[in-house]
Amino acid sequence: MKQVLENPKIAAFDEVQTLLNPNPQILAESLESFCQDRDIDDLLVVYFSGHGVVLDDHGRFGLTTSMSRTNSKGKVVRSTLVSADLLQDILNDSKAERQVVVLDCCYRQTDTSANNPHLGGESPSIFRGWGGRL
Repeated sequence: MKQVLENPKIAAFDEVQTLLNPNPQILAESLESFCQDRDIDDLLVVYFSGHGVVLDDHGRFGLTTSMSRTNSKGKVVRSTLVSADLLQDILNDSKAERQVVVLDCCYRQTDTSANNPHLGGESPSIFRGWGGRL
């Protein structure tokens, strides 16, 4: 992916940062640093390839990391992932007006969210409240 994005004949991005199986702290800090360093005219692209998980009955969503796990009751240990809410906050703080987020991931419902009739097998509402910013 990095070679494609940097290739001047294809995408010609000036800066491409890749992370391979980061822990949640590294992922969050890298996203924050990368997004904060953008200018207003930059095109900011965040591409996540991995697993996602619905965290609760409200459809809150998280991106898993190399440390993500569940506890003895089958609930996701939230400190082992990066929440979509945090990603939203980071993107909202970026100066870049053009932003693209690609989440190349499935999602796994937790025991709690699987029993919620309002989620009914549909994708989680992870972009709720992003106000068309993306």
